[in-house]
Amino acid sequence: SSVFVNAESTLPISNMIPSIATRLGGFEKITVATTIQHVHALPRVVKALRKRGFKVQVASGRKRQLLEGQIIGCDYRPLKESTDADAFLIIGSVFHGLGASLSVNRPVILSNPYSFEVTSMETLRKRKLMQRYAEITHAAECREFGVIVCSKPGQCNLELAFRMRDLLRRKDKATSLIVANEIGPEIPPNFATIDAFVNTGCPRLSIDDPERFDRPMLLPQEALVALGETRWEKLVREGLL
Repeated sequence: SSVFVNAESTLPISNMIPSIATRLGGFEKITVATTIQHVHALPRVVKALRKRGFKVQVASGRKRQLLEGQIIGCDYRPLKESTDADAFLIIGSVFHGLGASLSVNRPVILSNPYSFEVTSMETLRKRKLMQRYAEITHAAECREFGVIVCSKPGQCNLELAFRMRDLLRRKDKATSLIVANEIGPEIPPNFATIDAFVNTGCPRLSIDDPERFDRPMLLPQEALVALGETRWEKLVREGLL
């Protein structure tokens, strides 16, 4: 069995408040979130920003998040619930900043306590969206698909995989179900006839590492765009993650 111990970071996040406030200039309502090792620092950040005139709220906790203000790499629903936020402040790495920016169609400011940089995620977001759109466009021309089911606990979603398989077949796409414990670059070479894949496991494998795969590795919602079931603009508006 495994034991998980919450290790609180000792990085001086409060020292970054002046830079954060400068970067948030022009926004009024801010929702702040972070990873579990920095959650304990959120009250100080919120208090400091409120003193500078911002209306700040902490992202709400959900079932998969243990604490208020916590986000995890594959689930940004706490941010989506902040429908009145003008912008989001994420305290953490670029990994979480990018995930947040792909989930909410509003400005995301990243405060990185490891590099002491405060940056907008907009440029990286636009670059990633262009990359994903190119993958979708490529997959739209493909004839044979593989729907991958990850066997790991928490990532296995057979119901979704079956729905995607059935939809692809209704669209006259030859489709196979593939079960794998790890979704990595070794999968495509083992299926030479498959033109594109749909990843029903961890979405960050498709988002962050597309260059590792020699063929499109779409998320289910991206596959809906490729199949003409929804529009790209709607997906971007509602969030890729």
